[in-house]
Amino acid sequence: YTTLFRSALDAALTADGPARAVISGPPGVGKTSLALSWLHRRSADFPDGQLYVDLQGHRTDRPVAPSTVLPRLLHALGVGPGQVPADLAEQTSLFRPLTAGRRLALLCDNAYSAAQVRVLAPVAQGSICLVTSRWRLTSLLLDGARMVPLEPLDTEAAVQLLARIAGRERIAADYGAARDLVDSCGRFPLAVCVGAALLTVRPGW
Repeated sequence: YTTLFRSALDAALTADGPARAVISGPPGVGKTSLALSWLHRRSADFPDGQLYVDLQGHRTDRPVAPSTVLPRLLHALGVGPGQVPADLAEQTSLFRPLTAGRRLALLCDNAYSAAQVRVLAPVAQGSICLVTSRWRLTSLLLDGARMVPLEPLDTEAAVQLLARIAGRERIAADYGAARDLVDSCGRFPLAVCVGAALLTVRPGW
């Protein structure tokens, strides 16, 4: 399961120009975990750094505006507080050339819209803007983004995840109950991990 989606992200790096990828799916399906594990695995591809922003797209009434995020990114890239303009267009004019010669990875976590992401994406060849979202954000296809939709695990993969945390012998001793447990969790990785954590501290269950 993980290998399949990692391969899809690997393929995004083969694009001409800066790479774009959107990992979409419902809450708890493992979007951020997949993004972080892939970025850790490919860290050598981004020698100029990895940046992270939480765009808080789950707060649909107040998602974070690019004008709030860009100053943080500019500070992370070495721009002093007094040198960051207040206007979004001027921030963008400063950010684009600053990233033009750098192979960076930017993780835009919990994005609500394509508009949130577009002005934040690094522009250099070999860089990537990796987006996680509850929505598909298909308009980013116009920017050359690769879409990576996630769904809940199948039952066998969910049981394997449960066993990795709660113990394989324990799960093998009552495989039917393990299947019932992961099904009751909807086979969402986050819910399965929470269930497994509860099992590890309650050996009598």
